Amino acid sequence: MRDYNLALRFKVLSSVPWRVWGEKKRHRTVPQIIESIYYCTERARKQFAKFKKPIETKKINNRLVKEIEKVFSLPPSIKRDKALLSEYLLVALEAFKGYYKLLKLGIKSREAIFLIPRGVKIDVLQDYDLYNLLTGYYPLRLCQTAEEEMRSNTLKEVDQIKKALNKKGYGWLNKFIGPKCETAGFCPEEKSCGHIKKVVREYSEKFHQEMQKDLEKKFQDNFKNLKG
Repeated sequence: MRDYNLALRFKVLSSVPWRVWGEKKRHRTVPQIIESIYYCTERARKQFAKFKKPIETKKINNRLVKEIEKVFSLPPSIKRDKALLSEYLLVALEAFKGYYKLLKLGIKSREAIFLIPRGVKIDVLQDYDLYNLLTGYYPLRLCQTAEEEMRSNTLKEVDQIKKALNKKGYGWLNKFIGPKCETAGFCPEEKSCGHIKKVVREYSEKFHQEMQKDLEKKFQDNFKNLKG
């Protein structure tokens, strides 16, 4: 992987919730260009203001939801419950109204921003290499234990990546793009989701626990050696 890492590079533009970007930015090997959170907040505030009356009167329809989702994340579990969705949107609307009032009072945006829910969507341009496609970023974020919306966004990105690879004549790489356990041959998570059992037939919970204990012991031994 090290010798051929730069053989493939590609950029992905995603629109993700602020909270999901909090996870994305942890991947230091993936260069990212991020939209200003203040710009994103103002964009979302204007969109909510456009639907102020139906949100306040709790007259929520599919068009409203579709337009709001362009700038603000609505979790599937929230959307399934109409009463909860109405309350969720109302609380978000009040947060944006409060933010705007604070700005009008002369409060600096860097302080007023603490009112804003982390569902605000941010555009992120990411620069990936072969390592992050096959071993680093994507295998980790395709895992079923990943945060719900993070995994949902990752699945959409991978779908587009595979289509692009097919067009470029590199479709043979697609079979190597999958959750970490498929390439490692074991589940690296503390609690397995069970997907590994589809890959390794003899994999059992007993083996998983024994492996976890062995890895922990080796880590502690190496840590002691480092301390000297």
